[in-house]
Amino acid sequence: MPPVIRMRMPASSDGVSGSLAPLAGRVGRATLQRPMVQAMPTSPPLAIRPLEPASIPAAARLLAASMRDNPLHQRVFAGEGTRLEPLLADAFIRLLRRQMRTGHVLAACEGDVLVGVAAMVPPGQCQPDLREKLAMLSILARGRALRHLPRIARWLRAWARHDPECAHWHLGPAAVDRARQGQGIGSRLMEAVCDRLDVSQGVGYLETDTPANVRLYRRGGFEVVAEEPVLGVPNWFMQRQPGVCSTPCPARTTPASTASSPTPGAAPQSAKRVIESAR
Repeated sequence: MPPVIRMRMPASSDGVSGSLAPLAGRVGRATLQRPMVQAMPTSPPLAIRPLEPASIPAAARLLAASMRDNPLHQRVFAGEGTRLEPLLADAFIRLLRRQMRTGHVLAACEGDVLVGVAAMVPPGQCQPDLREKLAMLSILARGRALRHLPRIARWLRAWARHDPECAHWHLGPAAVDRARQGQGIGSRLMEAVCDRLDVSQGVGYLETDTPANVRLYRRGGFEVVAEEPVLGVPNWFMQRQPGVCSTPCPARTTPASTASSPTPGAAPQSAKRVIESAR
């Protein structure tokens, strides 16, 4: 019988013999040394608080960037292009300073980051005085935008006609950072505004040229009381009664052709009467 030759592989400290030991060691170490999974950073909680005076320029820039594409701004300031946003920011700085003196300017903040703004002024403070009007003229002159003055005057006259006769809080401007829209920030601002209206037992009033805003404000208890094209752009005029909704206040003067419409895009009541009479 031929001799049996037995070969013995040197044992390793891992308990795996021979040339497989280095590989086994690498596999074992790779299994033990898994990369740590880092937790995703969380955003600071959203807080609604009074706007600080030092934050007025940032708030004005946020409003201008968020509202530059509003249909009425595009119609009134047609042709301004890239100059429109700085022009609006200058106007909002002046407006916010006035509103901070007379009413409330609320800021939606995540930590130190401003993500939304909403202003409201008390009864008797809706319309700017002569000094404020002259200041706005100066802003238009600096921005080389005085040619838009006739359209601005028509816009403001149309809005003034719908201003309620009763004492009311006038809301606006209000906007959320463009990159943060659709995340509930506007709803939180609206809740804070409505809380203040209910505490003061005040009627809330606003104008908007954006159908999406109509839906947002309705969730806060506002109802459309009138609809009118301004410079060819549909505008909705909305009121909110404190607590439980009741009969809205009448407008100062509401032309027959601008009777209230219950929903954005619905035919005005005067148009419905014409259609019915033609049947």
